[in-house]
Amino acid sequence: MKKKNLIIILFALMLLPFKVNASGSFGLSTSSITMYPGESRTITISSSDSVGRLNISSSNGGVAAVSTGSVFIDTVGASKSFTITSGSVGSATISVVGSDNYASYSDMVSLEGMRRNITVNVIARPVAPTPSNPTPSTPAPSGPADTRSTNTGLSKLTVNGKELTNSGNVFTLEVSNYVDKANIAAVVADSKSKVTGTGTMDLKVGENSFNVVVTAERGNTTTYVVKVIRKDANVLSDLDEVLKQNGDASIQINENDKLTKDQIDKIISSKKKVTLTKVDPETKKTLYSLILDGNNIKSSNEFNPNIVLVVEDNSDMEEAINYADGIYLDFSKCGDIPKGIVLRYFVGDKYKDNDKVNLYSYDGSKVIQLKENIEVKDGYIEFGIEDNVRHLISKAKVLNAEVKKNDINIWFIVSIILAVVSACLFFMFISLRTKLKKSKEENITNKDSVQVEKKNDTVEITDTKNTEKVKEETIKDDVSKKEEVIAETKKLEKLDSTTVVEKTEEPVIISEVKEEQVEEL
Repeated sequence: MKKKNLIIILFALMLLPFKVNASGSFGLSTSSITMYPGESRTITISSSDSVGRLNISSSNGGVAAVSTGSVFIDTVGASKSFTITSGSVGSATISVVGSDNYASYSDMVSLEGMRRNITVNVIARPVAPTPSNPTPSTPAPSGPADTRSTNTGLSKLTVNGKELTNSGNVFTLEVSNYVDKANIAAVVADSKSKVTGTGTMDLKVGENSFNVVVTAERGNTTTYVVKVIRKDANVLSDLDEVLKQNGDASIQINENDKLTKDQIDKIISSKKKVTLTKVDPETKKTLYSLILDGNNIKSSNEFNPNIVLVVEDNSDMEEAINYADGIYLDFSKCGDIPKGIVLRYFVGDKYKDNDKVNLYSYDGSKVIQLKENIEVKDGYIEFGIEDNVRHLISKAKVLNAEVKKNDINIWFIVSIILAVVSACLFFMFISLRTKLKKSKEENITNKDSVQVEKKNDTVEITDTKNTEKVKEETIKDDVSKKEEVIAETKKLEKLDSTTVVEKTEEPVIISEVKEEQVEEL
């Protein structure tokens, strides 16, 4: 009975359908290609019994680039195609590899794991030499032979005055970031040829490609590719040229850069603002910027612009600041930092805009508060740096920190005091000078007065003599008149006293008038 049941089960299993996925295969239209730069070839993938996805890649995209990264064959017997485009001279391997198992029926075979390669060789296009006595290799069946030149070669090609060497038909030049134009000039090998595509071209950051076409006398052409690669940023070695450009300058610093005294002197002389920027090589994010304003730099010491952003052994400073939370910076490797440099540092990962932070320094013995309430703007803060010691940026208030005196305010106050003292001395000088001048004038006036008085005395003496003469004459007249009055009085004794008094007063009045006239004289 048991044997019978086992036979029935085995028979039933034999009747069930089984899916068997065998490794399939596919073919390529070619396994090796030789190309000139700038050409394209189409490759066909065919499969008679397989389905699945095929990944396509190039070992050197600069030499040979593929038009797509994958194709999908979803039907048995179907075919797909892709394009290979040649670039610079060299060799590359194009790999076509099956990736996924999409076989769903027993009659389908998966392409998973299958691989085919295509070897691509890109060679330089030959430059036709200038024939001394050009003659056709095969005479034309009728008419005279065509002796026109087919030479499309170049004897020289320059960009911004610099002669370039070619690799095949490709000329390559890398320029600094401050260079924003390329002046392309070409000299043909045959004077009867014509060239187009030269002149002044605008440059964007990165790779710029321009085609220079040479047309031979006979009409055949050759295209030359000029690649000008403009760097992402200016570097410190570009400083001299950057300072000659209009406007302020920006330079990206590298790990081993150092600013020399001569370079800082040039920045000071230029009166320009030069921004040294440190960028994260992976994220391309600006970590910090050092702003050197030629109008504000007070010294020209050689220094290292690379700030230590990760302070490894910082236990002594943490203890000194009571373990306040914040961002630690180390300027100890910067050397003698010139006065007047401003640091613009990114704190956006820890603080948000409008936050207020404080700045502290630690020289190994004491904590000094350099600045307080620095506002965060666009994720950055700015502050001047002078001391090559460790710094802390924190929202916390470190109670045991000394407050650094502001030298600028002290000098400002001293300047005001000196100005006030100078003004007082000036006004005192003017006042003293005025008094001396006035005293001198008074002395002169007094001297003149003495002379006038002497003259007046003489006049008075003269007048007195005349007056005495007049008085003598007047007295004589008065005496005679009085005698006459007395005589008349006697005659009028019989008249009333009133009348006599009036008549006796009349001569007195006349006499008084004469005396007044004399005084006037």
